Amino acid sequence: MDLNLVRRHWWSVYIALYSILIWPLTRPDIVGNSQSRIFLTFIAVFGGALLTWTAYPDLRFTSITKIFTFAKTHKAPFIALCYGFWAIISAQFSKTPIIGLLGSLDTNSDGAFWTLMLSVVFFLVYFEVIRDSEIKKSLITTIQWLLVVFVAFSIFEFILKKPFLNPLAAQFELPVLNMGLTENLSGFLVLLTGGVFSFLSSHFNSALFFLLFATFGIGLSVNKFSFIGFFLVSIYHFFRRQHKIALGSLLAVGLGFLLSFGFTSLYNQEAKNTITQKDQYQDRILLYRAATRGILANPILGYGGSQFQNSWMNFLSNAELSKFFLNNFQAKYEKTIQDKNTGISVFLVRNKDNHVTSVSVDSWKAKNQFLDIALMWGIFGLLLYFLLIYNSFKNLTNYNFFSMSIFTYTIYNFFWYTNINIEGIFFIILATSCVSNKTLLEQNA
Repeated sequence: MDLNLVRRHWWSVYIALYSILIWPLTRPDIVGNSQSRIFLTFIAVFGGALLTWTAYPDLRFTSITKIFTFAKTHKAPFIALCYGFWAIISAQFSKTPIIGLLGSLDTNSDGAFWTLMLSVVFFLVYFEVIRDSEIKKSLITTIQWLLVVFVAFSIFEFILKKPFLNPLAAQFELPVLNMGLTENLSGFLVLLTGGVFSFLSSHFNSALFFLLFATFGIGLSVNKFSFIGFFLVSIYHFFRRQHKIALGSLLAVGLGFLLSFGFTSLYNQEAKNTITQKDQYQDRILLYRAATRGILANPILGYGGSQFQNSWMNFLSNAELSKFFLNNFQAKYEKTIQDKNTGISVFLVRNKDNHVTSVSVDSWKAKNQFLDIALMWGIFGLLLYFLLIYNSFKNLTNYNFFSMSIFTYTIYNFFWYTNINIEGIFFIILATSCVSNKTLLEQNA
């Protein structure tokens, strides 16, 4: 067996499996979906670590004594490891450490061990890409094919009005594929599409067509925030005096946006109605308020994984909670009670028929990746995360594929959060982008 060939395509295969093969292999629900991705990531980390070990024969456990020398030379993977281990520390000081470590029962994907596993993915990918630059080509090819496949299947789902892999999806959620929610699918496609902008400087016409095709598919998910990152990338090109690229990309993205929403109007009336909903903006304001107040109440260590979802309601007034439940459940908020068996908060609401019923908010997110991280792992965890992003952005001026992907997706994450369906792929792209930045700095030195 050619180990170099296995190393070169190991993480590309992981990305493909992570994206495509999970839903058919497990139950069509969020529990099976998340646990399968965690298991796949564990196998990828274990196998990747063995492959990396054989590629660096001089590496020993005693090499850990050189950690500070290593940190000076390779800041990004050192920061990534600090991020993962800080999550472990934060979880230990949380209200329920076991939940902070392992994550909530509904997904098991928001715990410190999962965060640490992702930081190890970053670490391994970083050094494999340094050792073999051909890995970048393998990753780009895989990402391009994934983009084509997911956009094509999104169109088919929309026309047929039937999900392929998730029979539980409602019609207004289409296209859904294996992302669980249209917003998650949209974010996934934004991450994959961002790198297309890098080709505009070398393959202008084909890149424009690819960009139009991708943005058309993203628009089918009726997520307006998806296009903000693309717009800012075009503006970035404009200020760098790349006027042809800026104008061409704006036209492609704008046309994709208009065509996709027109297509939505023809094929899915329920999805069309969600485009003009005003409640979603009011909801975000309420979520951001609760998150900001929660961060200020516990700024250093955070709440440990998903545990803020048990106390978010304490940071909103009764009037604000009334708005929240009116927007989301079309019911009047009465009061909050705690389930004696689970300790989970349950909300009593009065519906249109004047009957009092109980509802629960199973998974609470601020719908802003950076607020969510600060709630999970505190301000210090957020700072480490920002440092990784910063190391990635440095290579934007070189029109790097991976940096462009991270930039567009980071803009999107101001309005959503990185879902388990995307995280593994995101950290691989992030690590590769940081390697490209390091290589550029060395060339300019």
